[in-house]
Amino acid sequence: MKSPRRANLFVAVALFFKNIVNFKGRSTRSEFWWPKLPIHLVIWLLLLRGYPAMTTVWVVLMLLPSVSCAVRRLHDAGYMGIDYLYILIPVVGWIIVLVKVLKKSAPANEWGEPAEGTVKES
Repeated sequence: MKSPRRANLFVAVALFFKNIVNFKGRSTRSEFWWPKLPIHLVIWLLLLRGYPAMTTVWVVLMLLPSVSCAVRRLHDAGYMGIDYLYILIPVVGWIIVLVKVLKKSAPANEWGEPAEGTVKES
């Protein structure tokens, strides 16, 4: 299924969970960022209610879909998925990955066509 150009919260979260173990293809910026909202909301609610063990379980459960979405987002921006490993470098790695996932969608590449209207045709 081709990604919509701008996914709303519900579509983005549905695509996030539909592609839990899909490390191929592309994800738009909205597909990458919208699921972060409910994930982090649950984390904060669990922490504020005093459930650190449940918070840890939630974070572990969300790890695989988050990494797969990040890899697809890097593909969409024109980078290799292996670039996500920069995140292992303390402080600087997070910044490198953040800059890469913030970039606009690249034109068609080995991972497929971009979502309709995300790349200006020249």
